[in-house]
Amino acid sequence: MELKLTKNQLRTLIKLVYLGKWMAQTPLKEDVKDNFDEVFQIFLAKVYKEGLTDWVEYDKTQKEYHASVALEEDEEVLNVLDEYNDDTLWYELSYRLAEEEILQTEGKKAFEDLSLEQIFLKRGDVMEKYLNEFSKHGLEKFCILKKTTGPEKKPGKKKIKITK
Repeated sequence: MELKLTKNQLRTLIKLVYLGKWMAQTPLKEDVKDNFDEVFQIFLAKVYKEGLTDWVEYDKTQKEYHASVALEEDEEVLNVLDEYNDDTLWYELSYRLAEEEILQTEGKKAFEDLSLEQIFLKRGDVMEKYLNEFSKHGLEKFCILKKTTGPEKKPGKKKIKITK
């Protein structure tokens, strides 16, 4: 396969591949990780041979290609990573809070009896509430309350709440 790109298009492709590799560094099955690493090395070798050594370096000791500090600190790359991390945080937090709220509202047995479609719809409605709240206020109104029980004030279940 031959791919003809301008230098700017190649730089954009390098960013895309680097960002994909960065995201894929999460725990993966070893065979998937090895396959990604192999393809990443092939790609970086081609880029290096194209002369973009400001973004790709070769480590003679490890006999591997690596993204350079210049690529890792590229403003556009850092902005994409920040946005990705931010979106992931709010989505995951909203997802988990919605799930917990539905469990508390419905009860465990009733929750288990819901169809996947019902869970999906309920979760979506509750998640939207949390996402809207986080988009307006971030963590400003978010708090974790410790519930105490009995005269000895033993810690009970922690509750998470958005304050008004």
